[in-house]
Amino acid sequence: MPPLSRRVELLLLAAITAVATFLRLYRLDTLPPGDGHDVAMYGVDALQILAGARPIFLESNFGREPLFSYLVALAYRFTDPGAYGIHLVSAVIGSLTVPAVWLAARELFREQRATVLAYLPLLAALLSAVSYWHLNWSRVGLRVILVPLFAALIVFALWRGFASARPDRSRRPVRSGGWFVVAGVLLGLSLYTYQAARLLPVLVASAFVLRAIERRRWARDDTVAVLLVAAAALVVFLPLGVYAAQHPGALSVRIQQATVVQPGLPLAQQVGGQLQQLSVFRRHSRCGRQSRQLQLLQPVQYQW
Repeated sequence: MPPLSRRVELLLLAAITAVATFLRLYRLDTLPPGDGHDVAMYGVDALQILAGARPIFLESNFGREPLFSYLVALAYRFTDPGAYGIHLVSAVIGSLTVPAVWLAARELFREQRATVLAYLPLLAALLSAVSYWHLNWSRVGLRVILVPLFAALIVFALWRGFASARPDRSRRPVRSGGWFVVAGVLLGLSLYTYQAARLLPVLVASAFVLRAIERRRWARDDTVAVLLVAAAALVVFLPLGVYAAQHPGALSVRIQQATVVQPGLPLAQQVGGQLQQLSVFRRHSRCGRQSRQLQLLQPVQYQW
């Protein structure tokens, strides 16, 4: 396989991103055909924000992180208030995730750019662009779509910091330190997106541990990098952290409600709860698959 030049790689990435954007914006005003109360609540949040509210955490609808609602409020400055603005925000976020995945994969495979593995970042971007699950959540209009974007950007910034921290790099302390601060800011900001993002600190910690195992040592620079990431993340997370301290349990209401394990319940009710949770995922996949998101691929199917 021929080597991949930077120009060709960027052109291919632009094409993949264009495909991703088309699939996420095509007939966005009619597909998906209907919204539930979860989507509608973001519109209510956005209108309250435009009216002057500045929530750190949204207690309505079982408790929600506010970043997506702020983005919907921003979109409402350019669109009429309604469902379209909500879906547009999630579609744009989903489209931006594709080049973010490319950036993350490119850093992960930095040492293999002269080999066939240099094509893997483009493959990762392509798979993200056409992934049914990512396409689905890019159009539904829920804040969960922010998590893949932040996960990819955190990986990119963290691994860029690792690469910049090598002894053969000039101006090592400034360059690597800056990227670790960026990773920390993104990590702290991710905690304003969705409950699942609370696992991202585990991802970051695992990256440092695996890097130390690979090098068979823990250096002083690793400690500095961890402190930079943690400090930046804590500064950004501080308002939400203060809110959590002042409102015990507020950030875990939805988790406690949705968990399939409820201590003290009989076994039959435990099993019934698990089956109910599985039905939720089924509703967002098989049952609505043909009537909703696969309609997006009709032009491709006709050509095929």
